[in-house]
Amino acid sequence: MEIGEAVAVAVVTQETPKCNPPATKTTNWKAVINGIKGGEGSASTLKSNMEGGGISAPGYPQALKKGWDLFGCNPFTFPTQTHHLIPEKQLPDHKVTAWLTDSPKGSCQHPKYELRADTNYDTNGVKNGYFMPFASTTHQWCDKPAKQNAVCFEMMRLTKIQLHQGPHSRSTDYMEDLDIETAPYKAQVDEFLNEIDRLVFAHVDLCDVCKKGSKTKVDPLLSTVAMVEQVSHLMRVLTDRCHVAVSARAGAYMTKYYSGGVVHHPTTPFVTKADFS
Repeated sequence: MEIGEAVAVAVVTQETPKCNPPATKTTNWKAVINGIKGGEGSASTLKSNMEGGGISAPGYPQALKKGWDLFGCNPFTFPTQTHHLIPEKQLPDHKVTAWLTDSPKGSCQHPKYELRADTNYDTNGVKNGYFMPFASTTHQWCDKPAKQNAVCFEMMRLTKIQLHQGPHSRSTDYMEDLDIETAPYKAQVDEFLNEIDRLVFAHVDLCDVCKKGSKTKVDPLLSTVAMVEQVSHLMRVLTDRCHVAVSARAGAYMTKYYSGGVVHHPTTPFVTKADFS
């Protein structure tokens, strides 16, 4: 199924490229994009911004001797990691950044246009965050791969949320220091951002208002930021509906229990307290 073709229309219908309102002040905006002009994608900053924006973090389960209690987890209580829906290390290498900052990486510079100034896009903005569970700090975590997988599956069964833990590919060992998003997840983000790049170029290439007489300089557009934030929303929806896998273990879980458009979480636990007594 080509997810992008099915829902890319939502990017267009929710937000489209358009000129800024006449009174808009653009000179003091500063884009926050990882590795560009000192910007940094930060899970802790994202968490603070989400909580400051009124999004409550899940509660933590009881702390046992070796970590959090897996069996105290549910959809509202679990050890959390803060997920950037548009991965903070993926965005700076995408050509759409030419429409977000006046200083994109060399390979991302547009061949015809450049912004007069930054937009106000923030990779750590509230709309780009999602609190997700992970399992490696639970009391039940151990060094046996089979039991690790069982603990991870049980975390997803209890929380009904994809696990934010694991590598790109199922063909590699599960290592916690590797990037967490699977290739299909990042490919889907790229597909959405490619569409935004195409749409913004189509607008500014014909718009004398955005160029203001210059052949190469164009205004940073609020609508571009809104479209990129819409991609974050779409990735949250696709993740919740299990149309994309955030991690390899989540992908393995979905492959086994996804059918008919939903994940059918098993009623039988993968591990019980007796397995750790």
